[in-house]
Amino acid sequence: MFTLLICLLGQDPAFIAKDAIQPSLAADADGGFVCVFIRNGNIELSTSTDGGATWSTPVKAIDAGGKARGGMQRGPRVGVDRRKNILVTAPVCFDEKEMGMKYPIAELWVARSTDGGRTFSAPVRVNEKPKTAPESLHGMAVPASGEAHVAWLDIRDRQKGQD
Repeated sequence: MFTLLICLLGQDPAFIAKDAIQPSLAADADGGFVCVFIRNGNIELSTSTDGGATWSTPVKAIDAGGKARGGMQRGPRVGVDRRKNILVTAPVCFDEKEMGMKYPIAELWVARSTDGGRTFSAPVRVNEKPKTAPESLHGMAVPASGEAHVAWLDIRDRQKGQD
């Protein structure tokens, strides 16, 4: 298992979360940081308002019922807009039947916090056509205006899946 430590600009490492995997980090305009990661099968988030010296207790950004998985480039992403709204994307499978498969297909989900990461909206599916993002490879950018720009590997028009 892993312990997530963040070391910024030569500081001593700051403890964030035990057993966390696949972290992604974003900075706000005032020098604060947001870190999203998978832990205990959920998408969790921790924030720092002091340049990374200390971090908040992790909260669930997307409750995946303990079933979120990592692997390769399939981790969550995070972004912060000028009003410090936090957006999180992650590949998660909520379909119980699909979870019974050897390789369940996750969908891409986005959740938003308007209170600095204390609470999050219910997740909304990003890939509008189900089961078209089976690799869950994606990236996200959040400009100051607050829109989430998400790009992902999609198979909707492929006859044989991904080549």
